[in-house]
Amino acid sequence: GDKESFWLSFELGQVPYAFSPWAASVVAKPGDVPAHPDTLCGSLAQFVPTTNANDPAVLLFVNGGDVIDIVDTGTGASGGHDWDGRGAQLLADIPHHVTPRHKRHPTPAFGFRGTYDQTCLIGDGATALDESFHELASRRIRWAVDVAKRMEWQATIVHT
Repeated sequence: GDKESFWLSFELGQVPYAFSPWAASVVAKPGDVPAHPDTLCGSLAQFVPTTNANDPAVLLFVNGGDVIDIVDTGTGASGGHDWDGRGAQLLADIPHHVTPRHKRHPTPAFGFRGTYDQTCLIGDGATALDESFHELASRRIRWAVDVAKRMEWQATIVHT
């Protein structure tokens, strides 16, 4: 995937790199916190890879179509899409919580995850996101709506 290609390019280019000491986190999907406040099940998030545990936890990025993808990844719809409606839905669903920065640890195997899907970080907690995340995500979504409304969309048929 895209993340693997990123570090692989460093290796092939013989450029030094290191992996973050922090485990991947996730941002909350709508309804996560009221339903299960210690388990979030959303899009991938990563904190700045500082090696000092006393440094403040600063969110580096969020990677997920549920947060910023103007094309509804659930339906794959694009042509004739209600861009303003999709933008409004994304704005309403901007996450307000993230799994706190934490070290890697074993996760429950699929047979022991109960009703939680593979995106869920079971029992890793939730902490409020800084308001600046909401502001940045809102701006990104509004820009994406503006761009989508100006593009000429054509249906693509994929043969398998």
